[in-house]
Parts: sequence; C-alpha cells; structure tokens
Amino acid sequence: MAERGWSPDDEAREKSKKAQEVASMLEDESLERLRDLAESSGSDVEAARSERQSRPDLRMDTTSEEQERANRNTDIWTYTLVGIAIAIVLVGVAFSLGLDLLT
Repeated sequence: MAERGWSPDDEAREKSKKAQEVASMLEDESLERLRDLAESSGSDVEAARSERQSRPDLRMDTTSEEQERANRNTDIWTYTLVGIAIAIVLVGVAFSLGLDLLT
C-alpha cells in the first residue's frame, strides 16, 4: 500500500500487534486443551457425560406466566386462522349459490 501513498499509523500497528498476541495466546491455550483431551483416558469423557445427564435440562423450562402467554397467543392465532378459513368457505358457498341462481 505504500506505493499508493497510504500506510497505517502507529496506533493501528500497535493494536494489530496486541490482537495478534492475544490470538496466539488463545490458540496456544486451545491447542493445549486439545492435547490434554487427546492424552486423557475415556474415563474423563464418561464422567463428563454422567455429570451432564445428572443436571436438569433447563432449556425447555418456562414460568407459568410465559406458558399462559404462549397458550394465549396460540389460541389467538388458531381462532384467527380458523375464522379466515370459515369466511373463505362461506364466501365460496355464497358465490356458488349466486351463480346457480343466475343460470
């Protein structure tokens, strides 16, 4: 880029160096963890699996207020869609009866 008259300022260079150092440290830690896991026995994996199974799954838990709101929204959407479907059927019946009377 220097041939076009642009070069990064010193602050940007320092930030880039610091970011590179942090990225290298994180990469080294990650590789170290992977090496540790590769060298460990399967008993650690089994212990982790049993620990996960012993904890309750909180992803699907809702409070009673949240459940009531979800039920209310579901009811509203259901009644709205059923009402629209009934209106379409009634309009269709009315048009077919109207056409029968004209002919």
